[in-house]
Order: sequence, then structure tokens, then C-alpha cells
Amino acid sequence: MEGKRALALAVFSAALAALHSALTPMAWVDSAHVAMRYARRISDHGAVTLLGQTEPVEAFANPLWTAFLALLGALRVHELKVQPFLGPTLFALVVGVSVLWAVRARLSIGSGVFTALLAASPVLALAARSGSDDLLVAFLMVCSTWGCAVTARWAVLPLLGLALCGVVPLVVAGGLAALHSRRALAWVGGALLGLTLMRMAVFGTPLPHAGIRLLQNMSPSTLVDAAQLIPLSLGLAILGLGMLWRARESVWPFAWAIGISVLGAILQAPDARGFAAVLAPVMPLLVVAASLGLSRAPRPGVLLGIAGIAMLGGDVRAGFDAQAAVIKARESERRQARTMAKFLRWRFADGATVVVQTPGMLPYFLRMPTVDLRGLSHTGPTDQAAMQSLDPEVMIPLGRIVASEPVRLAMAADWDWKRLADTHVQHAIMQSRDWEVVPIHPTWFNLYMRESLPKYPPKWVDIYAREEAARAEQKKRAEDEASAR
Repeated sequence: MEGKRALALAVFSAALAALHSALTPMAWVDSAHVAMRYARRISDHGAVTLLGQTEPVEAFANPLWTAFLALLGALRVHELKVQPFLGPTLFALVVGVSVLWAVRARLSIGSGVFTALLAASPVLALAARSGSDDLLVAFLMVCSTWGCAVTARWAVLPLLGLALCGVVPLVVAGGLAALHSRRALAWVGGALLGLTLMRMAVFGTPLPHAGIRLLQNMSPSTLVDAAQLIPLSLGLAILGLGMLWRARESVWPFAWAIGISVLGAILQAPDARGFAAVLAPVMPLLVVAASLGLSRAPRPGVLLGIAGIAMLGGDVRAGFDAQAAVIKARESERRQARTMAKFLRWRFADGATVVVQTPGMLPYFLRMPTVDLRGLSHTGPTDQAAMQSLDPEVMIPLGRIVASEPVRLAMAADWDWKRLADTHVQHAIMQSRDWEVVPIHPTWFNLYMRESLPKYPPKWVDIYAREEAARAEQKKRAEDEASAR
């Protein structure tokens, strides 16, 4: 009977999670489009070389996620169109497995109900609608930690998947496998060896390029910003781990997975619209750890109830308060990227090399050679001198690249705009109704173009010249008629 009740609660919680995420608007993140760029190139052309790359560069952070999206593409399932369904499915799996673990570990419905609060998490719901790999990593993290905590043989499979999800998940998988068994450690070691050989064969290096760039851009502020959205979850997890330790239960799988994931969050570049995404893969473990630990205390039902109310009134409420602004900002960023991409394809019909700020959204929609200033999609330097020496046709600055008014924008805080003016000029180009790029007027495109290039394509230069000549002729005719009278 207990098993049926646990399964019923897990299924119900999973359904609530799927419904919650399905009702949450899509809020894409830039990094999600990097994996989708590679997936599209692999499925369509059988190559891992992006447009503009002279040699393959591993700009994606999660090989398993990228390979999965490429496989979907090969099966004619579009990597972009599947995301609204894939995210809620993964969210449901994460919540369902977490609740099932909590109930079976304690044979207590109270632990399961507390864990089911994951379904209400705005952070996880938005992660499910971001197009990212966060919930895949979260699912594998929960399964791996559970399997290692109970020393189950099936833990090898999620450990193997976790080892293929990038640098931080690989470290987590290695530590969990060492705690589990030699067999598990051998499988994880085999995954590492396979990834290394693949990188050497495909990318010519044993080290992950994206991982190295993350180390160069690491910032503690990323973790601090994320922790401010889920302080109670972090605090209750620490308290739960302490209680598990005191009860002499298996605490090291939790401690290792949570500790490495939290430290790994520091490696991420700061993102004002991140919405605690760097902690999304470990959030289910935080709640499960709190649930299992608090259920060891005297009168666990009362304590779990108080903790649950505190989470709803603290983390969940704060998340919902901040969620709308994040969704709006992400939607605006994506809308600008798509609109700018459409304009650039109109302006440079024959193609161009474009310097972009990030390697995700704009390059994905643009379908032209790009160089990103984060250095993820290429191995060269990203300073101003290096970018100007490339002599690209276009550079996309920071800020409102598509706006209702002309805006003076900088490429980066440390770039010298006077030196940049030697090769590139900032243009604020107002859309003509004849272009039909977007239906909104006025719309201004703010960008830097090579100094020697005209603002408009040759076709429209001729059109505008003829229109100007016609207007001049009409004016002259009107003046002649007026003088004749």
C-alpha cells in the first residue's frame, strides 16, 4: 500500500510540475541556442563546424544534450519546436523521481509532500521554458545521487549520462562513482576517456574549449545572485545534511553533489537574467536533502510543515515576484535578436562576417559567419585590436540593438570608440516601410558597419538615388511652372 501511495503522489506531483511549466511563458536563454546551432549543423550537414569557423571548436558545454538534439534533428524533429514540450517533460520527471525518493527513503507521505513543493518552484519552471539543458542535468543528478545513496546497481546508467553532460557534472559523477563502487568508477572513467578521444579526433584538443572559457570568465557574483533567490532552500538543505550526519546516514553523496554544483556555479559568467539558473540542476537535491534530514527530527510532520510554509512564503514567493521581469527581459532580447538577424539578412543578402556579443540567439537566427566576443565559438583573442583586424562587415554592440529610437551604443566597456571609428562607424538605420522587415514603425537598427560600406545594399542605394532624382525633377518642374505663371 505504501508503494502505491508513493507512486500516486509522485505521479500527481509530476503532473502539477508539467502543468506549472506549461503555463509559464517561454523565456529562452542565449546559451540554449549554442547547442541548437550545433545540433542543426550536425543533423543537416553532418558537420560540427559552424559558419565562420575555419576549424571545429567545441563551443557547447553539454555534449550529451547537443548529441540528443542532433539525434532529434536527424529524426526530423526540430530542435527549436520541441523545446516547449521537452522542458515540461523533464520538469515532471525531476519532480516525480524526487518525490518517489523522499517517500521511499522514509516511508513518510510528509517527506513526499514537502518534496512535491518543487513543482511550485518558479526557478525550475522557468528553467523548463528556457531551452537549456538544466533539467536534464537535474534529472541525472537526482537519479545518480539516489542510486549512490542506496548503492543500487542501476546507478551506473545515470552516472554515465551525468559524466557526458560537461565539466561540472563530470566531476560530480566521478565523486559519486567513487563512493558507489569500482564498477561505477570504471564506467565514468570510460566516459571520460571516450570524451577525450572524441575531442582529440574532432576538435584537435583533449580539453573542452567551452569549459576553459568558463574558467576565464568565472565570477563569484553569479553564485551570490542565484543564492539570493533560493536562500531558504540552501539553508534547509544544510540543516537537513547536518541531521542526516547526526543520524549516521549516507550523507556524502548529497554533500559531494551539492558542494561541487555550488562551486561550479561560480564558473558561470554573470547574467542579469539568469534567475538562479546556475543552481537549477542542484535544486531538487537541496529539497530532498532537507526533506530527508528534517524527517529525522522529533515531530517531523510539524517541522516539515513549518519548513514547507516558509519555502512557499520565502523562495517561491520571491521567485514569482521576480519572474515576470525576467521573462519580459528575455523575450525582449530574443525579439531583438530575431529582428536584427532579419535586417542583416536583408542588408547583406550575399552574406557577411558579423561580430556578436554572445554565440547563441543572434547567430542561430542569422545563419551567417559570426565571431562572438565571449570567445566560445573560436579560439582566437577577443580584444578590440583582434576584432578590428578581422575587418568584419558588421559589429553588434551592447544594449538596445533594435529600438524605437536611435541609440548610441558601445561594443564593450573597455573599447576605445575613437580607435574603432578608424574602421567601423556606428549607424542608426531607420526602417523604411518598403523593407517590410518588421511591421512596427518606427524601428531603428543600431549597429557598427565597416567604414567603407554604404548604409543600404546596392539595390536600395540605386532605388533611393532614383527616388531622389525623381523628387528633384518634380521640384524643378514645379519651380518652372511657378516662374512661368
